[in-house]
Amino acid sequence: MDLRNALDRRRLMLAAGLVAAAPRLAWAAPGKLVFAVFRNGSRIGEHQVAISGDEGSRTASTEVAMTVRVGPVPVYRYRHRAVETWRDGRFVSIETFTEANGKKQHVTALADSQAVTIEGPAGLIRAPAPSGGGLPAG
Repeated sequence: MDLRNALDRRRLMLAAGLVAAAPRLAWAAPGKLVFAVFRNGSRIGEHQVAISGDEGSRTASTEVAMTVRVGPVPVYRYRHRAVETWRDGRFVSIETFTEANGKKQHVTALADSQAVTIEGPAGLIRAPAPSGGGLPAG
């Protein structure tokens, strides 16, 4: 396996892990969180998460934009956006678009009662559905 395939597989597995670990987001209150991103004391970008909907259905929209510069010259650019959907405390789907220094990646995940189907640069993966019957209301 070459380095590129190893990195793509790691990113896909990371996405699968995030889907499994993200249930706390499903019951977060509607609103918007904005974080400044710093590197070596300099602001290089922003990370925003907007949560909308009600207790029965929530959507989290994420936008990340970062640019690292050496003087006025951009040497690294990163953009990421994602839309994650939850219904009745259960993960439903996520769709992400990431561009890092011109390399574009698209990942989707869709849950059913048995598994989460994740499709991305490394191919298709079916992961077990999160256990525990969802999240508590409120």
